[in-house]
Amino acid sequence: MDGAPLPTSTEIRPAACPARASCAGPAADRRPPARPAEIATRFVVRLVACATQADEAAILGLSRGTANVARARHIAMYLLHTSLSIPYGDVGARFSRDRTTVSHACRIVEDLRDDPALDAFIARLEEMVELAGSMASARWRLPGGPGRGGDA
Repeated sequence: MDGAPLPTSTEIRPAACPARASCAGPAADRRPPARPAEIATRFVVRLVACATQADEAAILGLSRGTANVARARHIAMYLLHTSLSIPYGDVGARFSRDRTTVSHACRIVEDLRDDPALDAFIARLEEMVELAGSMASARWRLPGGPGRGGDA
């Protein structure tokens, strides 16, 4: 629900992503995009949407949206820039915003991190983004023969 506020420092608990359309995404949305930046953006936005109970489309939307949506967008921009080293201008282009807006979002999230509970919340998101990045760069080999991890 894009109207729900972000959890406060006393309300943050690990939770599973709710079974909703914005977290699962339509089947057509599961096609891999052509560029890695698009894949990273889609992953981070989906992760943040699930973690904050915000709507993915609203996070990427042109309007500011509710306070929860704006905060989720700030967190997504922050993660793309800090965890994946995507420049402000490129992050801004993904959200149809100027690079100065991304810089502002990063400053806001840095200020949020003064709260230990919100810092832990964002740190968990950073860890997931970094793990996903590591997995994407790893060469996966499946057991079962040539080209699939076998010894041939």
